[in-house]
Amino acid sequence: MPLPMKIVILGAHSFLAQAVIRQLNADPSHELVLYGSYTREDDHRKYYRIPETSLEISTLSGFDAIVYCAGAGVQSNKKYPKNIIYEVNAFEPIRIINLLNETGYSGKFISFGSYFEIGDYPYERPLAEEEVLLSAYPVPNDYCLSKRVFSRYIQNQTDFSFDSLHFILPNIYGYGENENRLIPYLVRSITNGEKLALSSGVQIRQYLHVDDIARAVTTGLGNEIKGVFNLGSHEIISIKQLVAEVVKVSGEQVEAEFGAVNQRDQGMKYLALNFERAADTLKFHPEISLEEGIKGYFVKVN
Repeated sequence: MPLPMKIVILGAHSFLAQAVIRQLNADPSHELVLYGSYTREDDHRKYYRIPETSLEISTLSGFDAIVYCAGAGVQSNKKYPKNIIYEVNAFEPIRIINLLNETGYSGKFISFGSYFEIGDYPYERPLAEEEVLLSAYPVPNDYCLSKRVFSRYIQNQTDFSFDSLHFILPNIYGYGENENRLIPYLVRSITNGEKLALSSGVQIRQYLHVDDIARAVTTGLGNEIKGVFNLGSHEIISIKQLVAEVVKVSGEQVEAEFGAVNQRDQGMKYLALNFERAADTLKFHPEISLEEGIKGYFVKVN
């Protein structure tokens, strides 16, 4: 764990931010200030909504670390204007970083990318950081492109006055994620005895539990390591295999209809990250297996 720090979380209501906050709150010596959609403000909770809120960089400069968890457009069922997607995912963090650099900020800035930046990759092989950052494969939507814009910006900045740590993430999951995501949908439908309506199920994805990511963030706060790192797991499976695993954990007999719905990421047949660099440098090793992570949903539901 890092030494006692004053840490600000931007986008504190996000699924990822909540896991990071839980991890950091395990050490009461840290002082956390959370920026999110709070209706009532106090010393530790501030209202923050892009683009209507303008952050004072002088305020952020007083923190030992800044963790940018805000995001827009990842949920296919929730429609955002294009300008908001780019503002939240790319332009706002770029603006903050540039202003911090101008003021000589000397703390740490942690941000996140997504392996959806890779696009329509035609091979079945996990990609290393440089391969993700240099990918020119077509992407299906503005969310993917906005994340690609920000990751490339981070990768090309070598003169920051502070340490920047950027984690590229695969599919993250865990109890408490948006109820319209795949695993919560499966758990809810199985629990209610409903038939499963799914996409083709042939897409291959990599799954990493949100608590494993939160541990990586905590580790990153406690050292001077900087740069871009892939975080991943050995859980690289097809959607059909994931569905089968959730059904197996449930212990129920379930009927699943594949091809019944169309998902926006179906063109990206294979997405996975090589995380050897994070394992070597950050000593990052996922601790929560997919089976254990899925059991967590049913324990909470029941």
